[in-house]
Amino acid sequence: DEGAGADEPGGVKANLRNVVAVAVDRAVRDLIQTVSERSVTIAVTTTRELIMRDFAFEGDADKMAAAAHALASDLAGNMTLVTCQEHMLRATGNHLRALLSAHPSVIMSLSVPPAALGDAAVNVMLQNVLGENLDVACLLVEKAAMDRVVTAIDDALAPAYEARRRVAESGMPFVSPTAYLTNSRWPAALPE
Repeated sequence: DEGAGADEPGGVKANLRNVVAVAVDRAVRDLIQTVSERSVTIAVTTTRELIMRDFAFEGDADKMAAAAHALASDLAGNMTLVTCQEHMLRATGNHLRALLSAHPSVIMSLSVPPAALGDAAVNVMLQNVLGENLDVACLLVEKAAMDRVVTAIDDALAPAYEARRRVAESGMPFVSPTAYLTNSRWPAALPE
């Protein structure tokens, strides 16, 4: 029986599974560096501007930090998911092609001529192999972006947190120094 040993260690399916796992792992690592970094940068900039405006009269640094964490995490996670799937398929395909060409024994064990492993064949293979795993791989990238953005937004808002803590220690109500500037982008009275 040709397929009897195919899933055993060293078998066709096991070898292919190992190659695909390495390709997916490399794609996830690539996307954590590129897609999540871009999402984090955009989320931090957007969150900083919104939080500084919306919390201009809020003296509680902890409330401000909690709101910033929630907003930044949601923004970074959602932006990462929106862009991740297409990039994940492309990156995994590129890594899979490179790994298959570097391991011709896996290609030979597939009973498929190497010339048949063109873009269309690799894309079909990717769709079959990744299927439900694509969502899991994208969730790993999303989680990395959400973890990274919390630290980044805390760094971006550290002076604002500290200013609120200093004012709270003095017992005075907090008012952002930019809240009443005439050249400010914010109105003198923020809507409710």
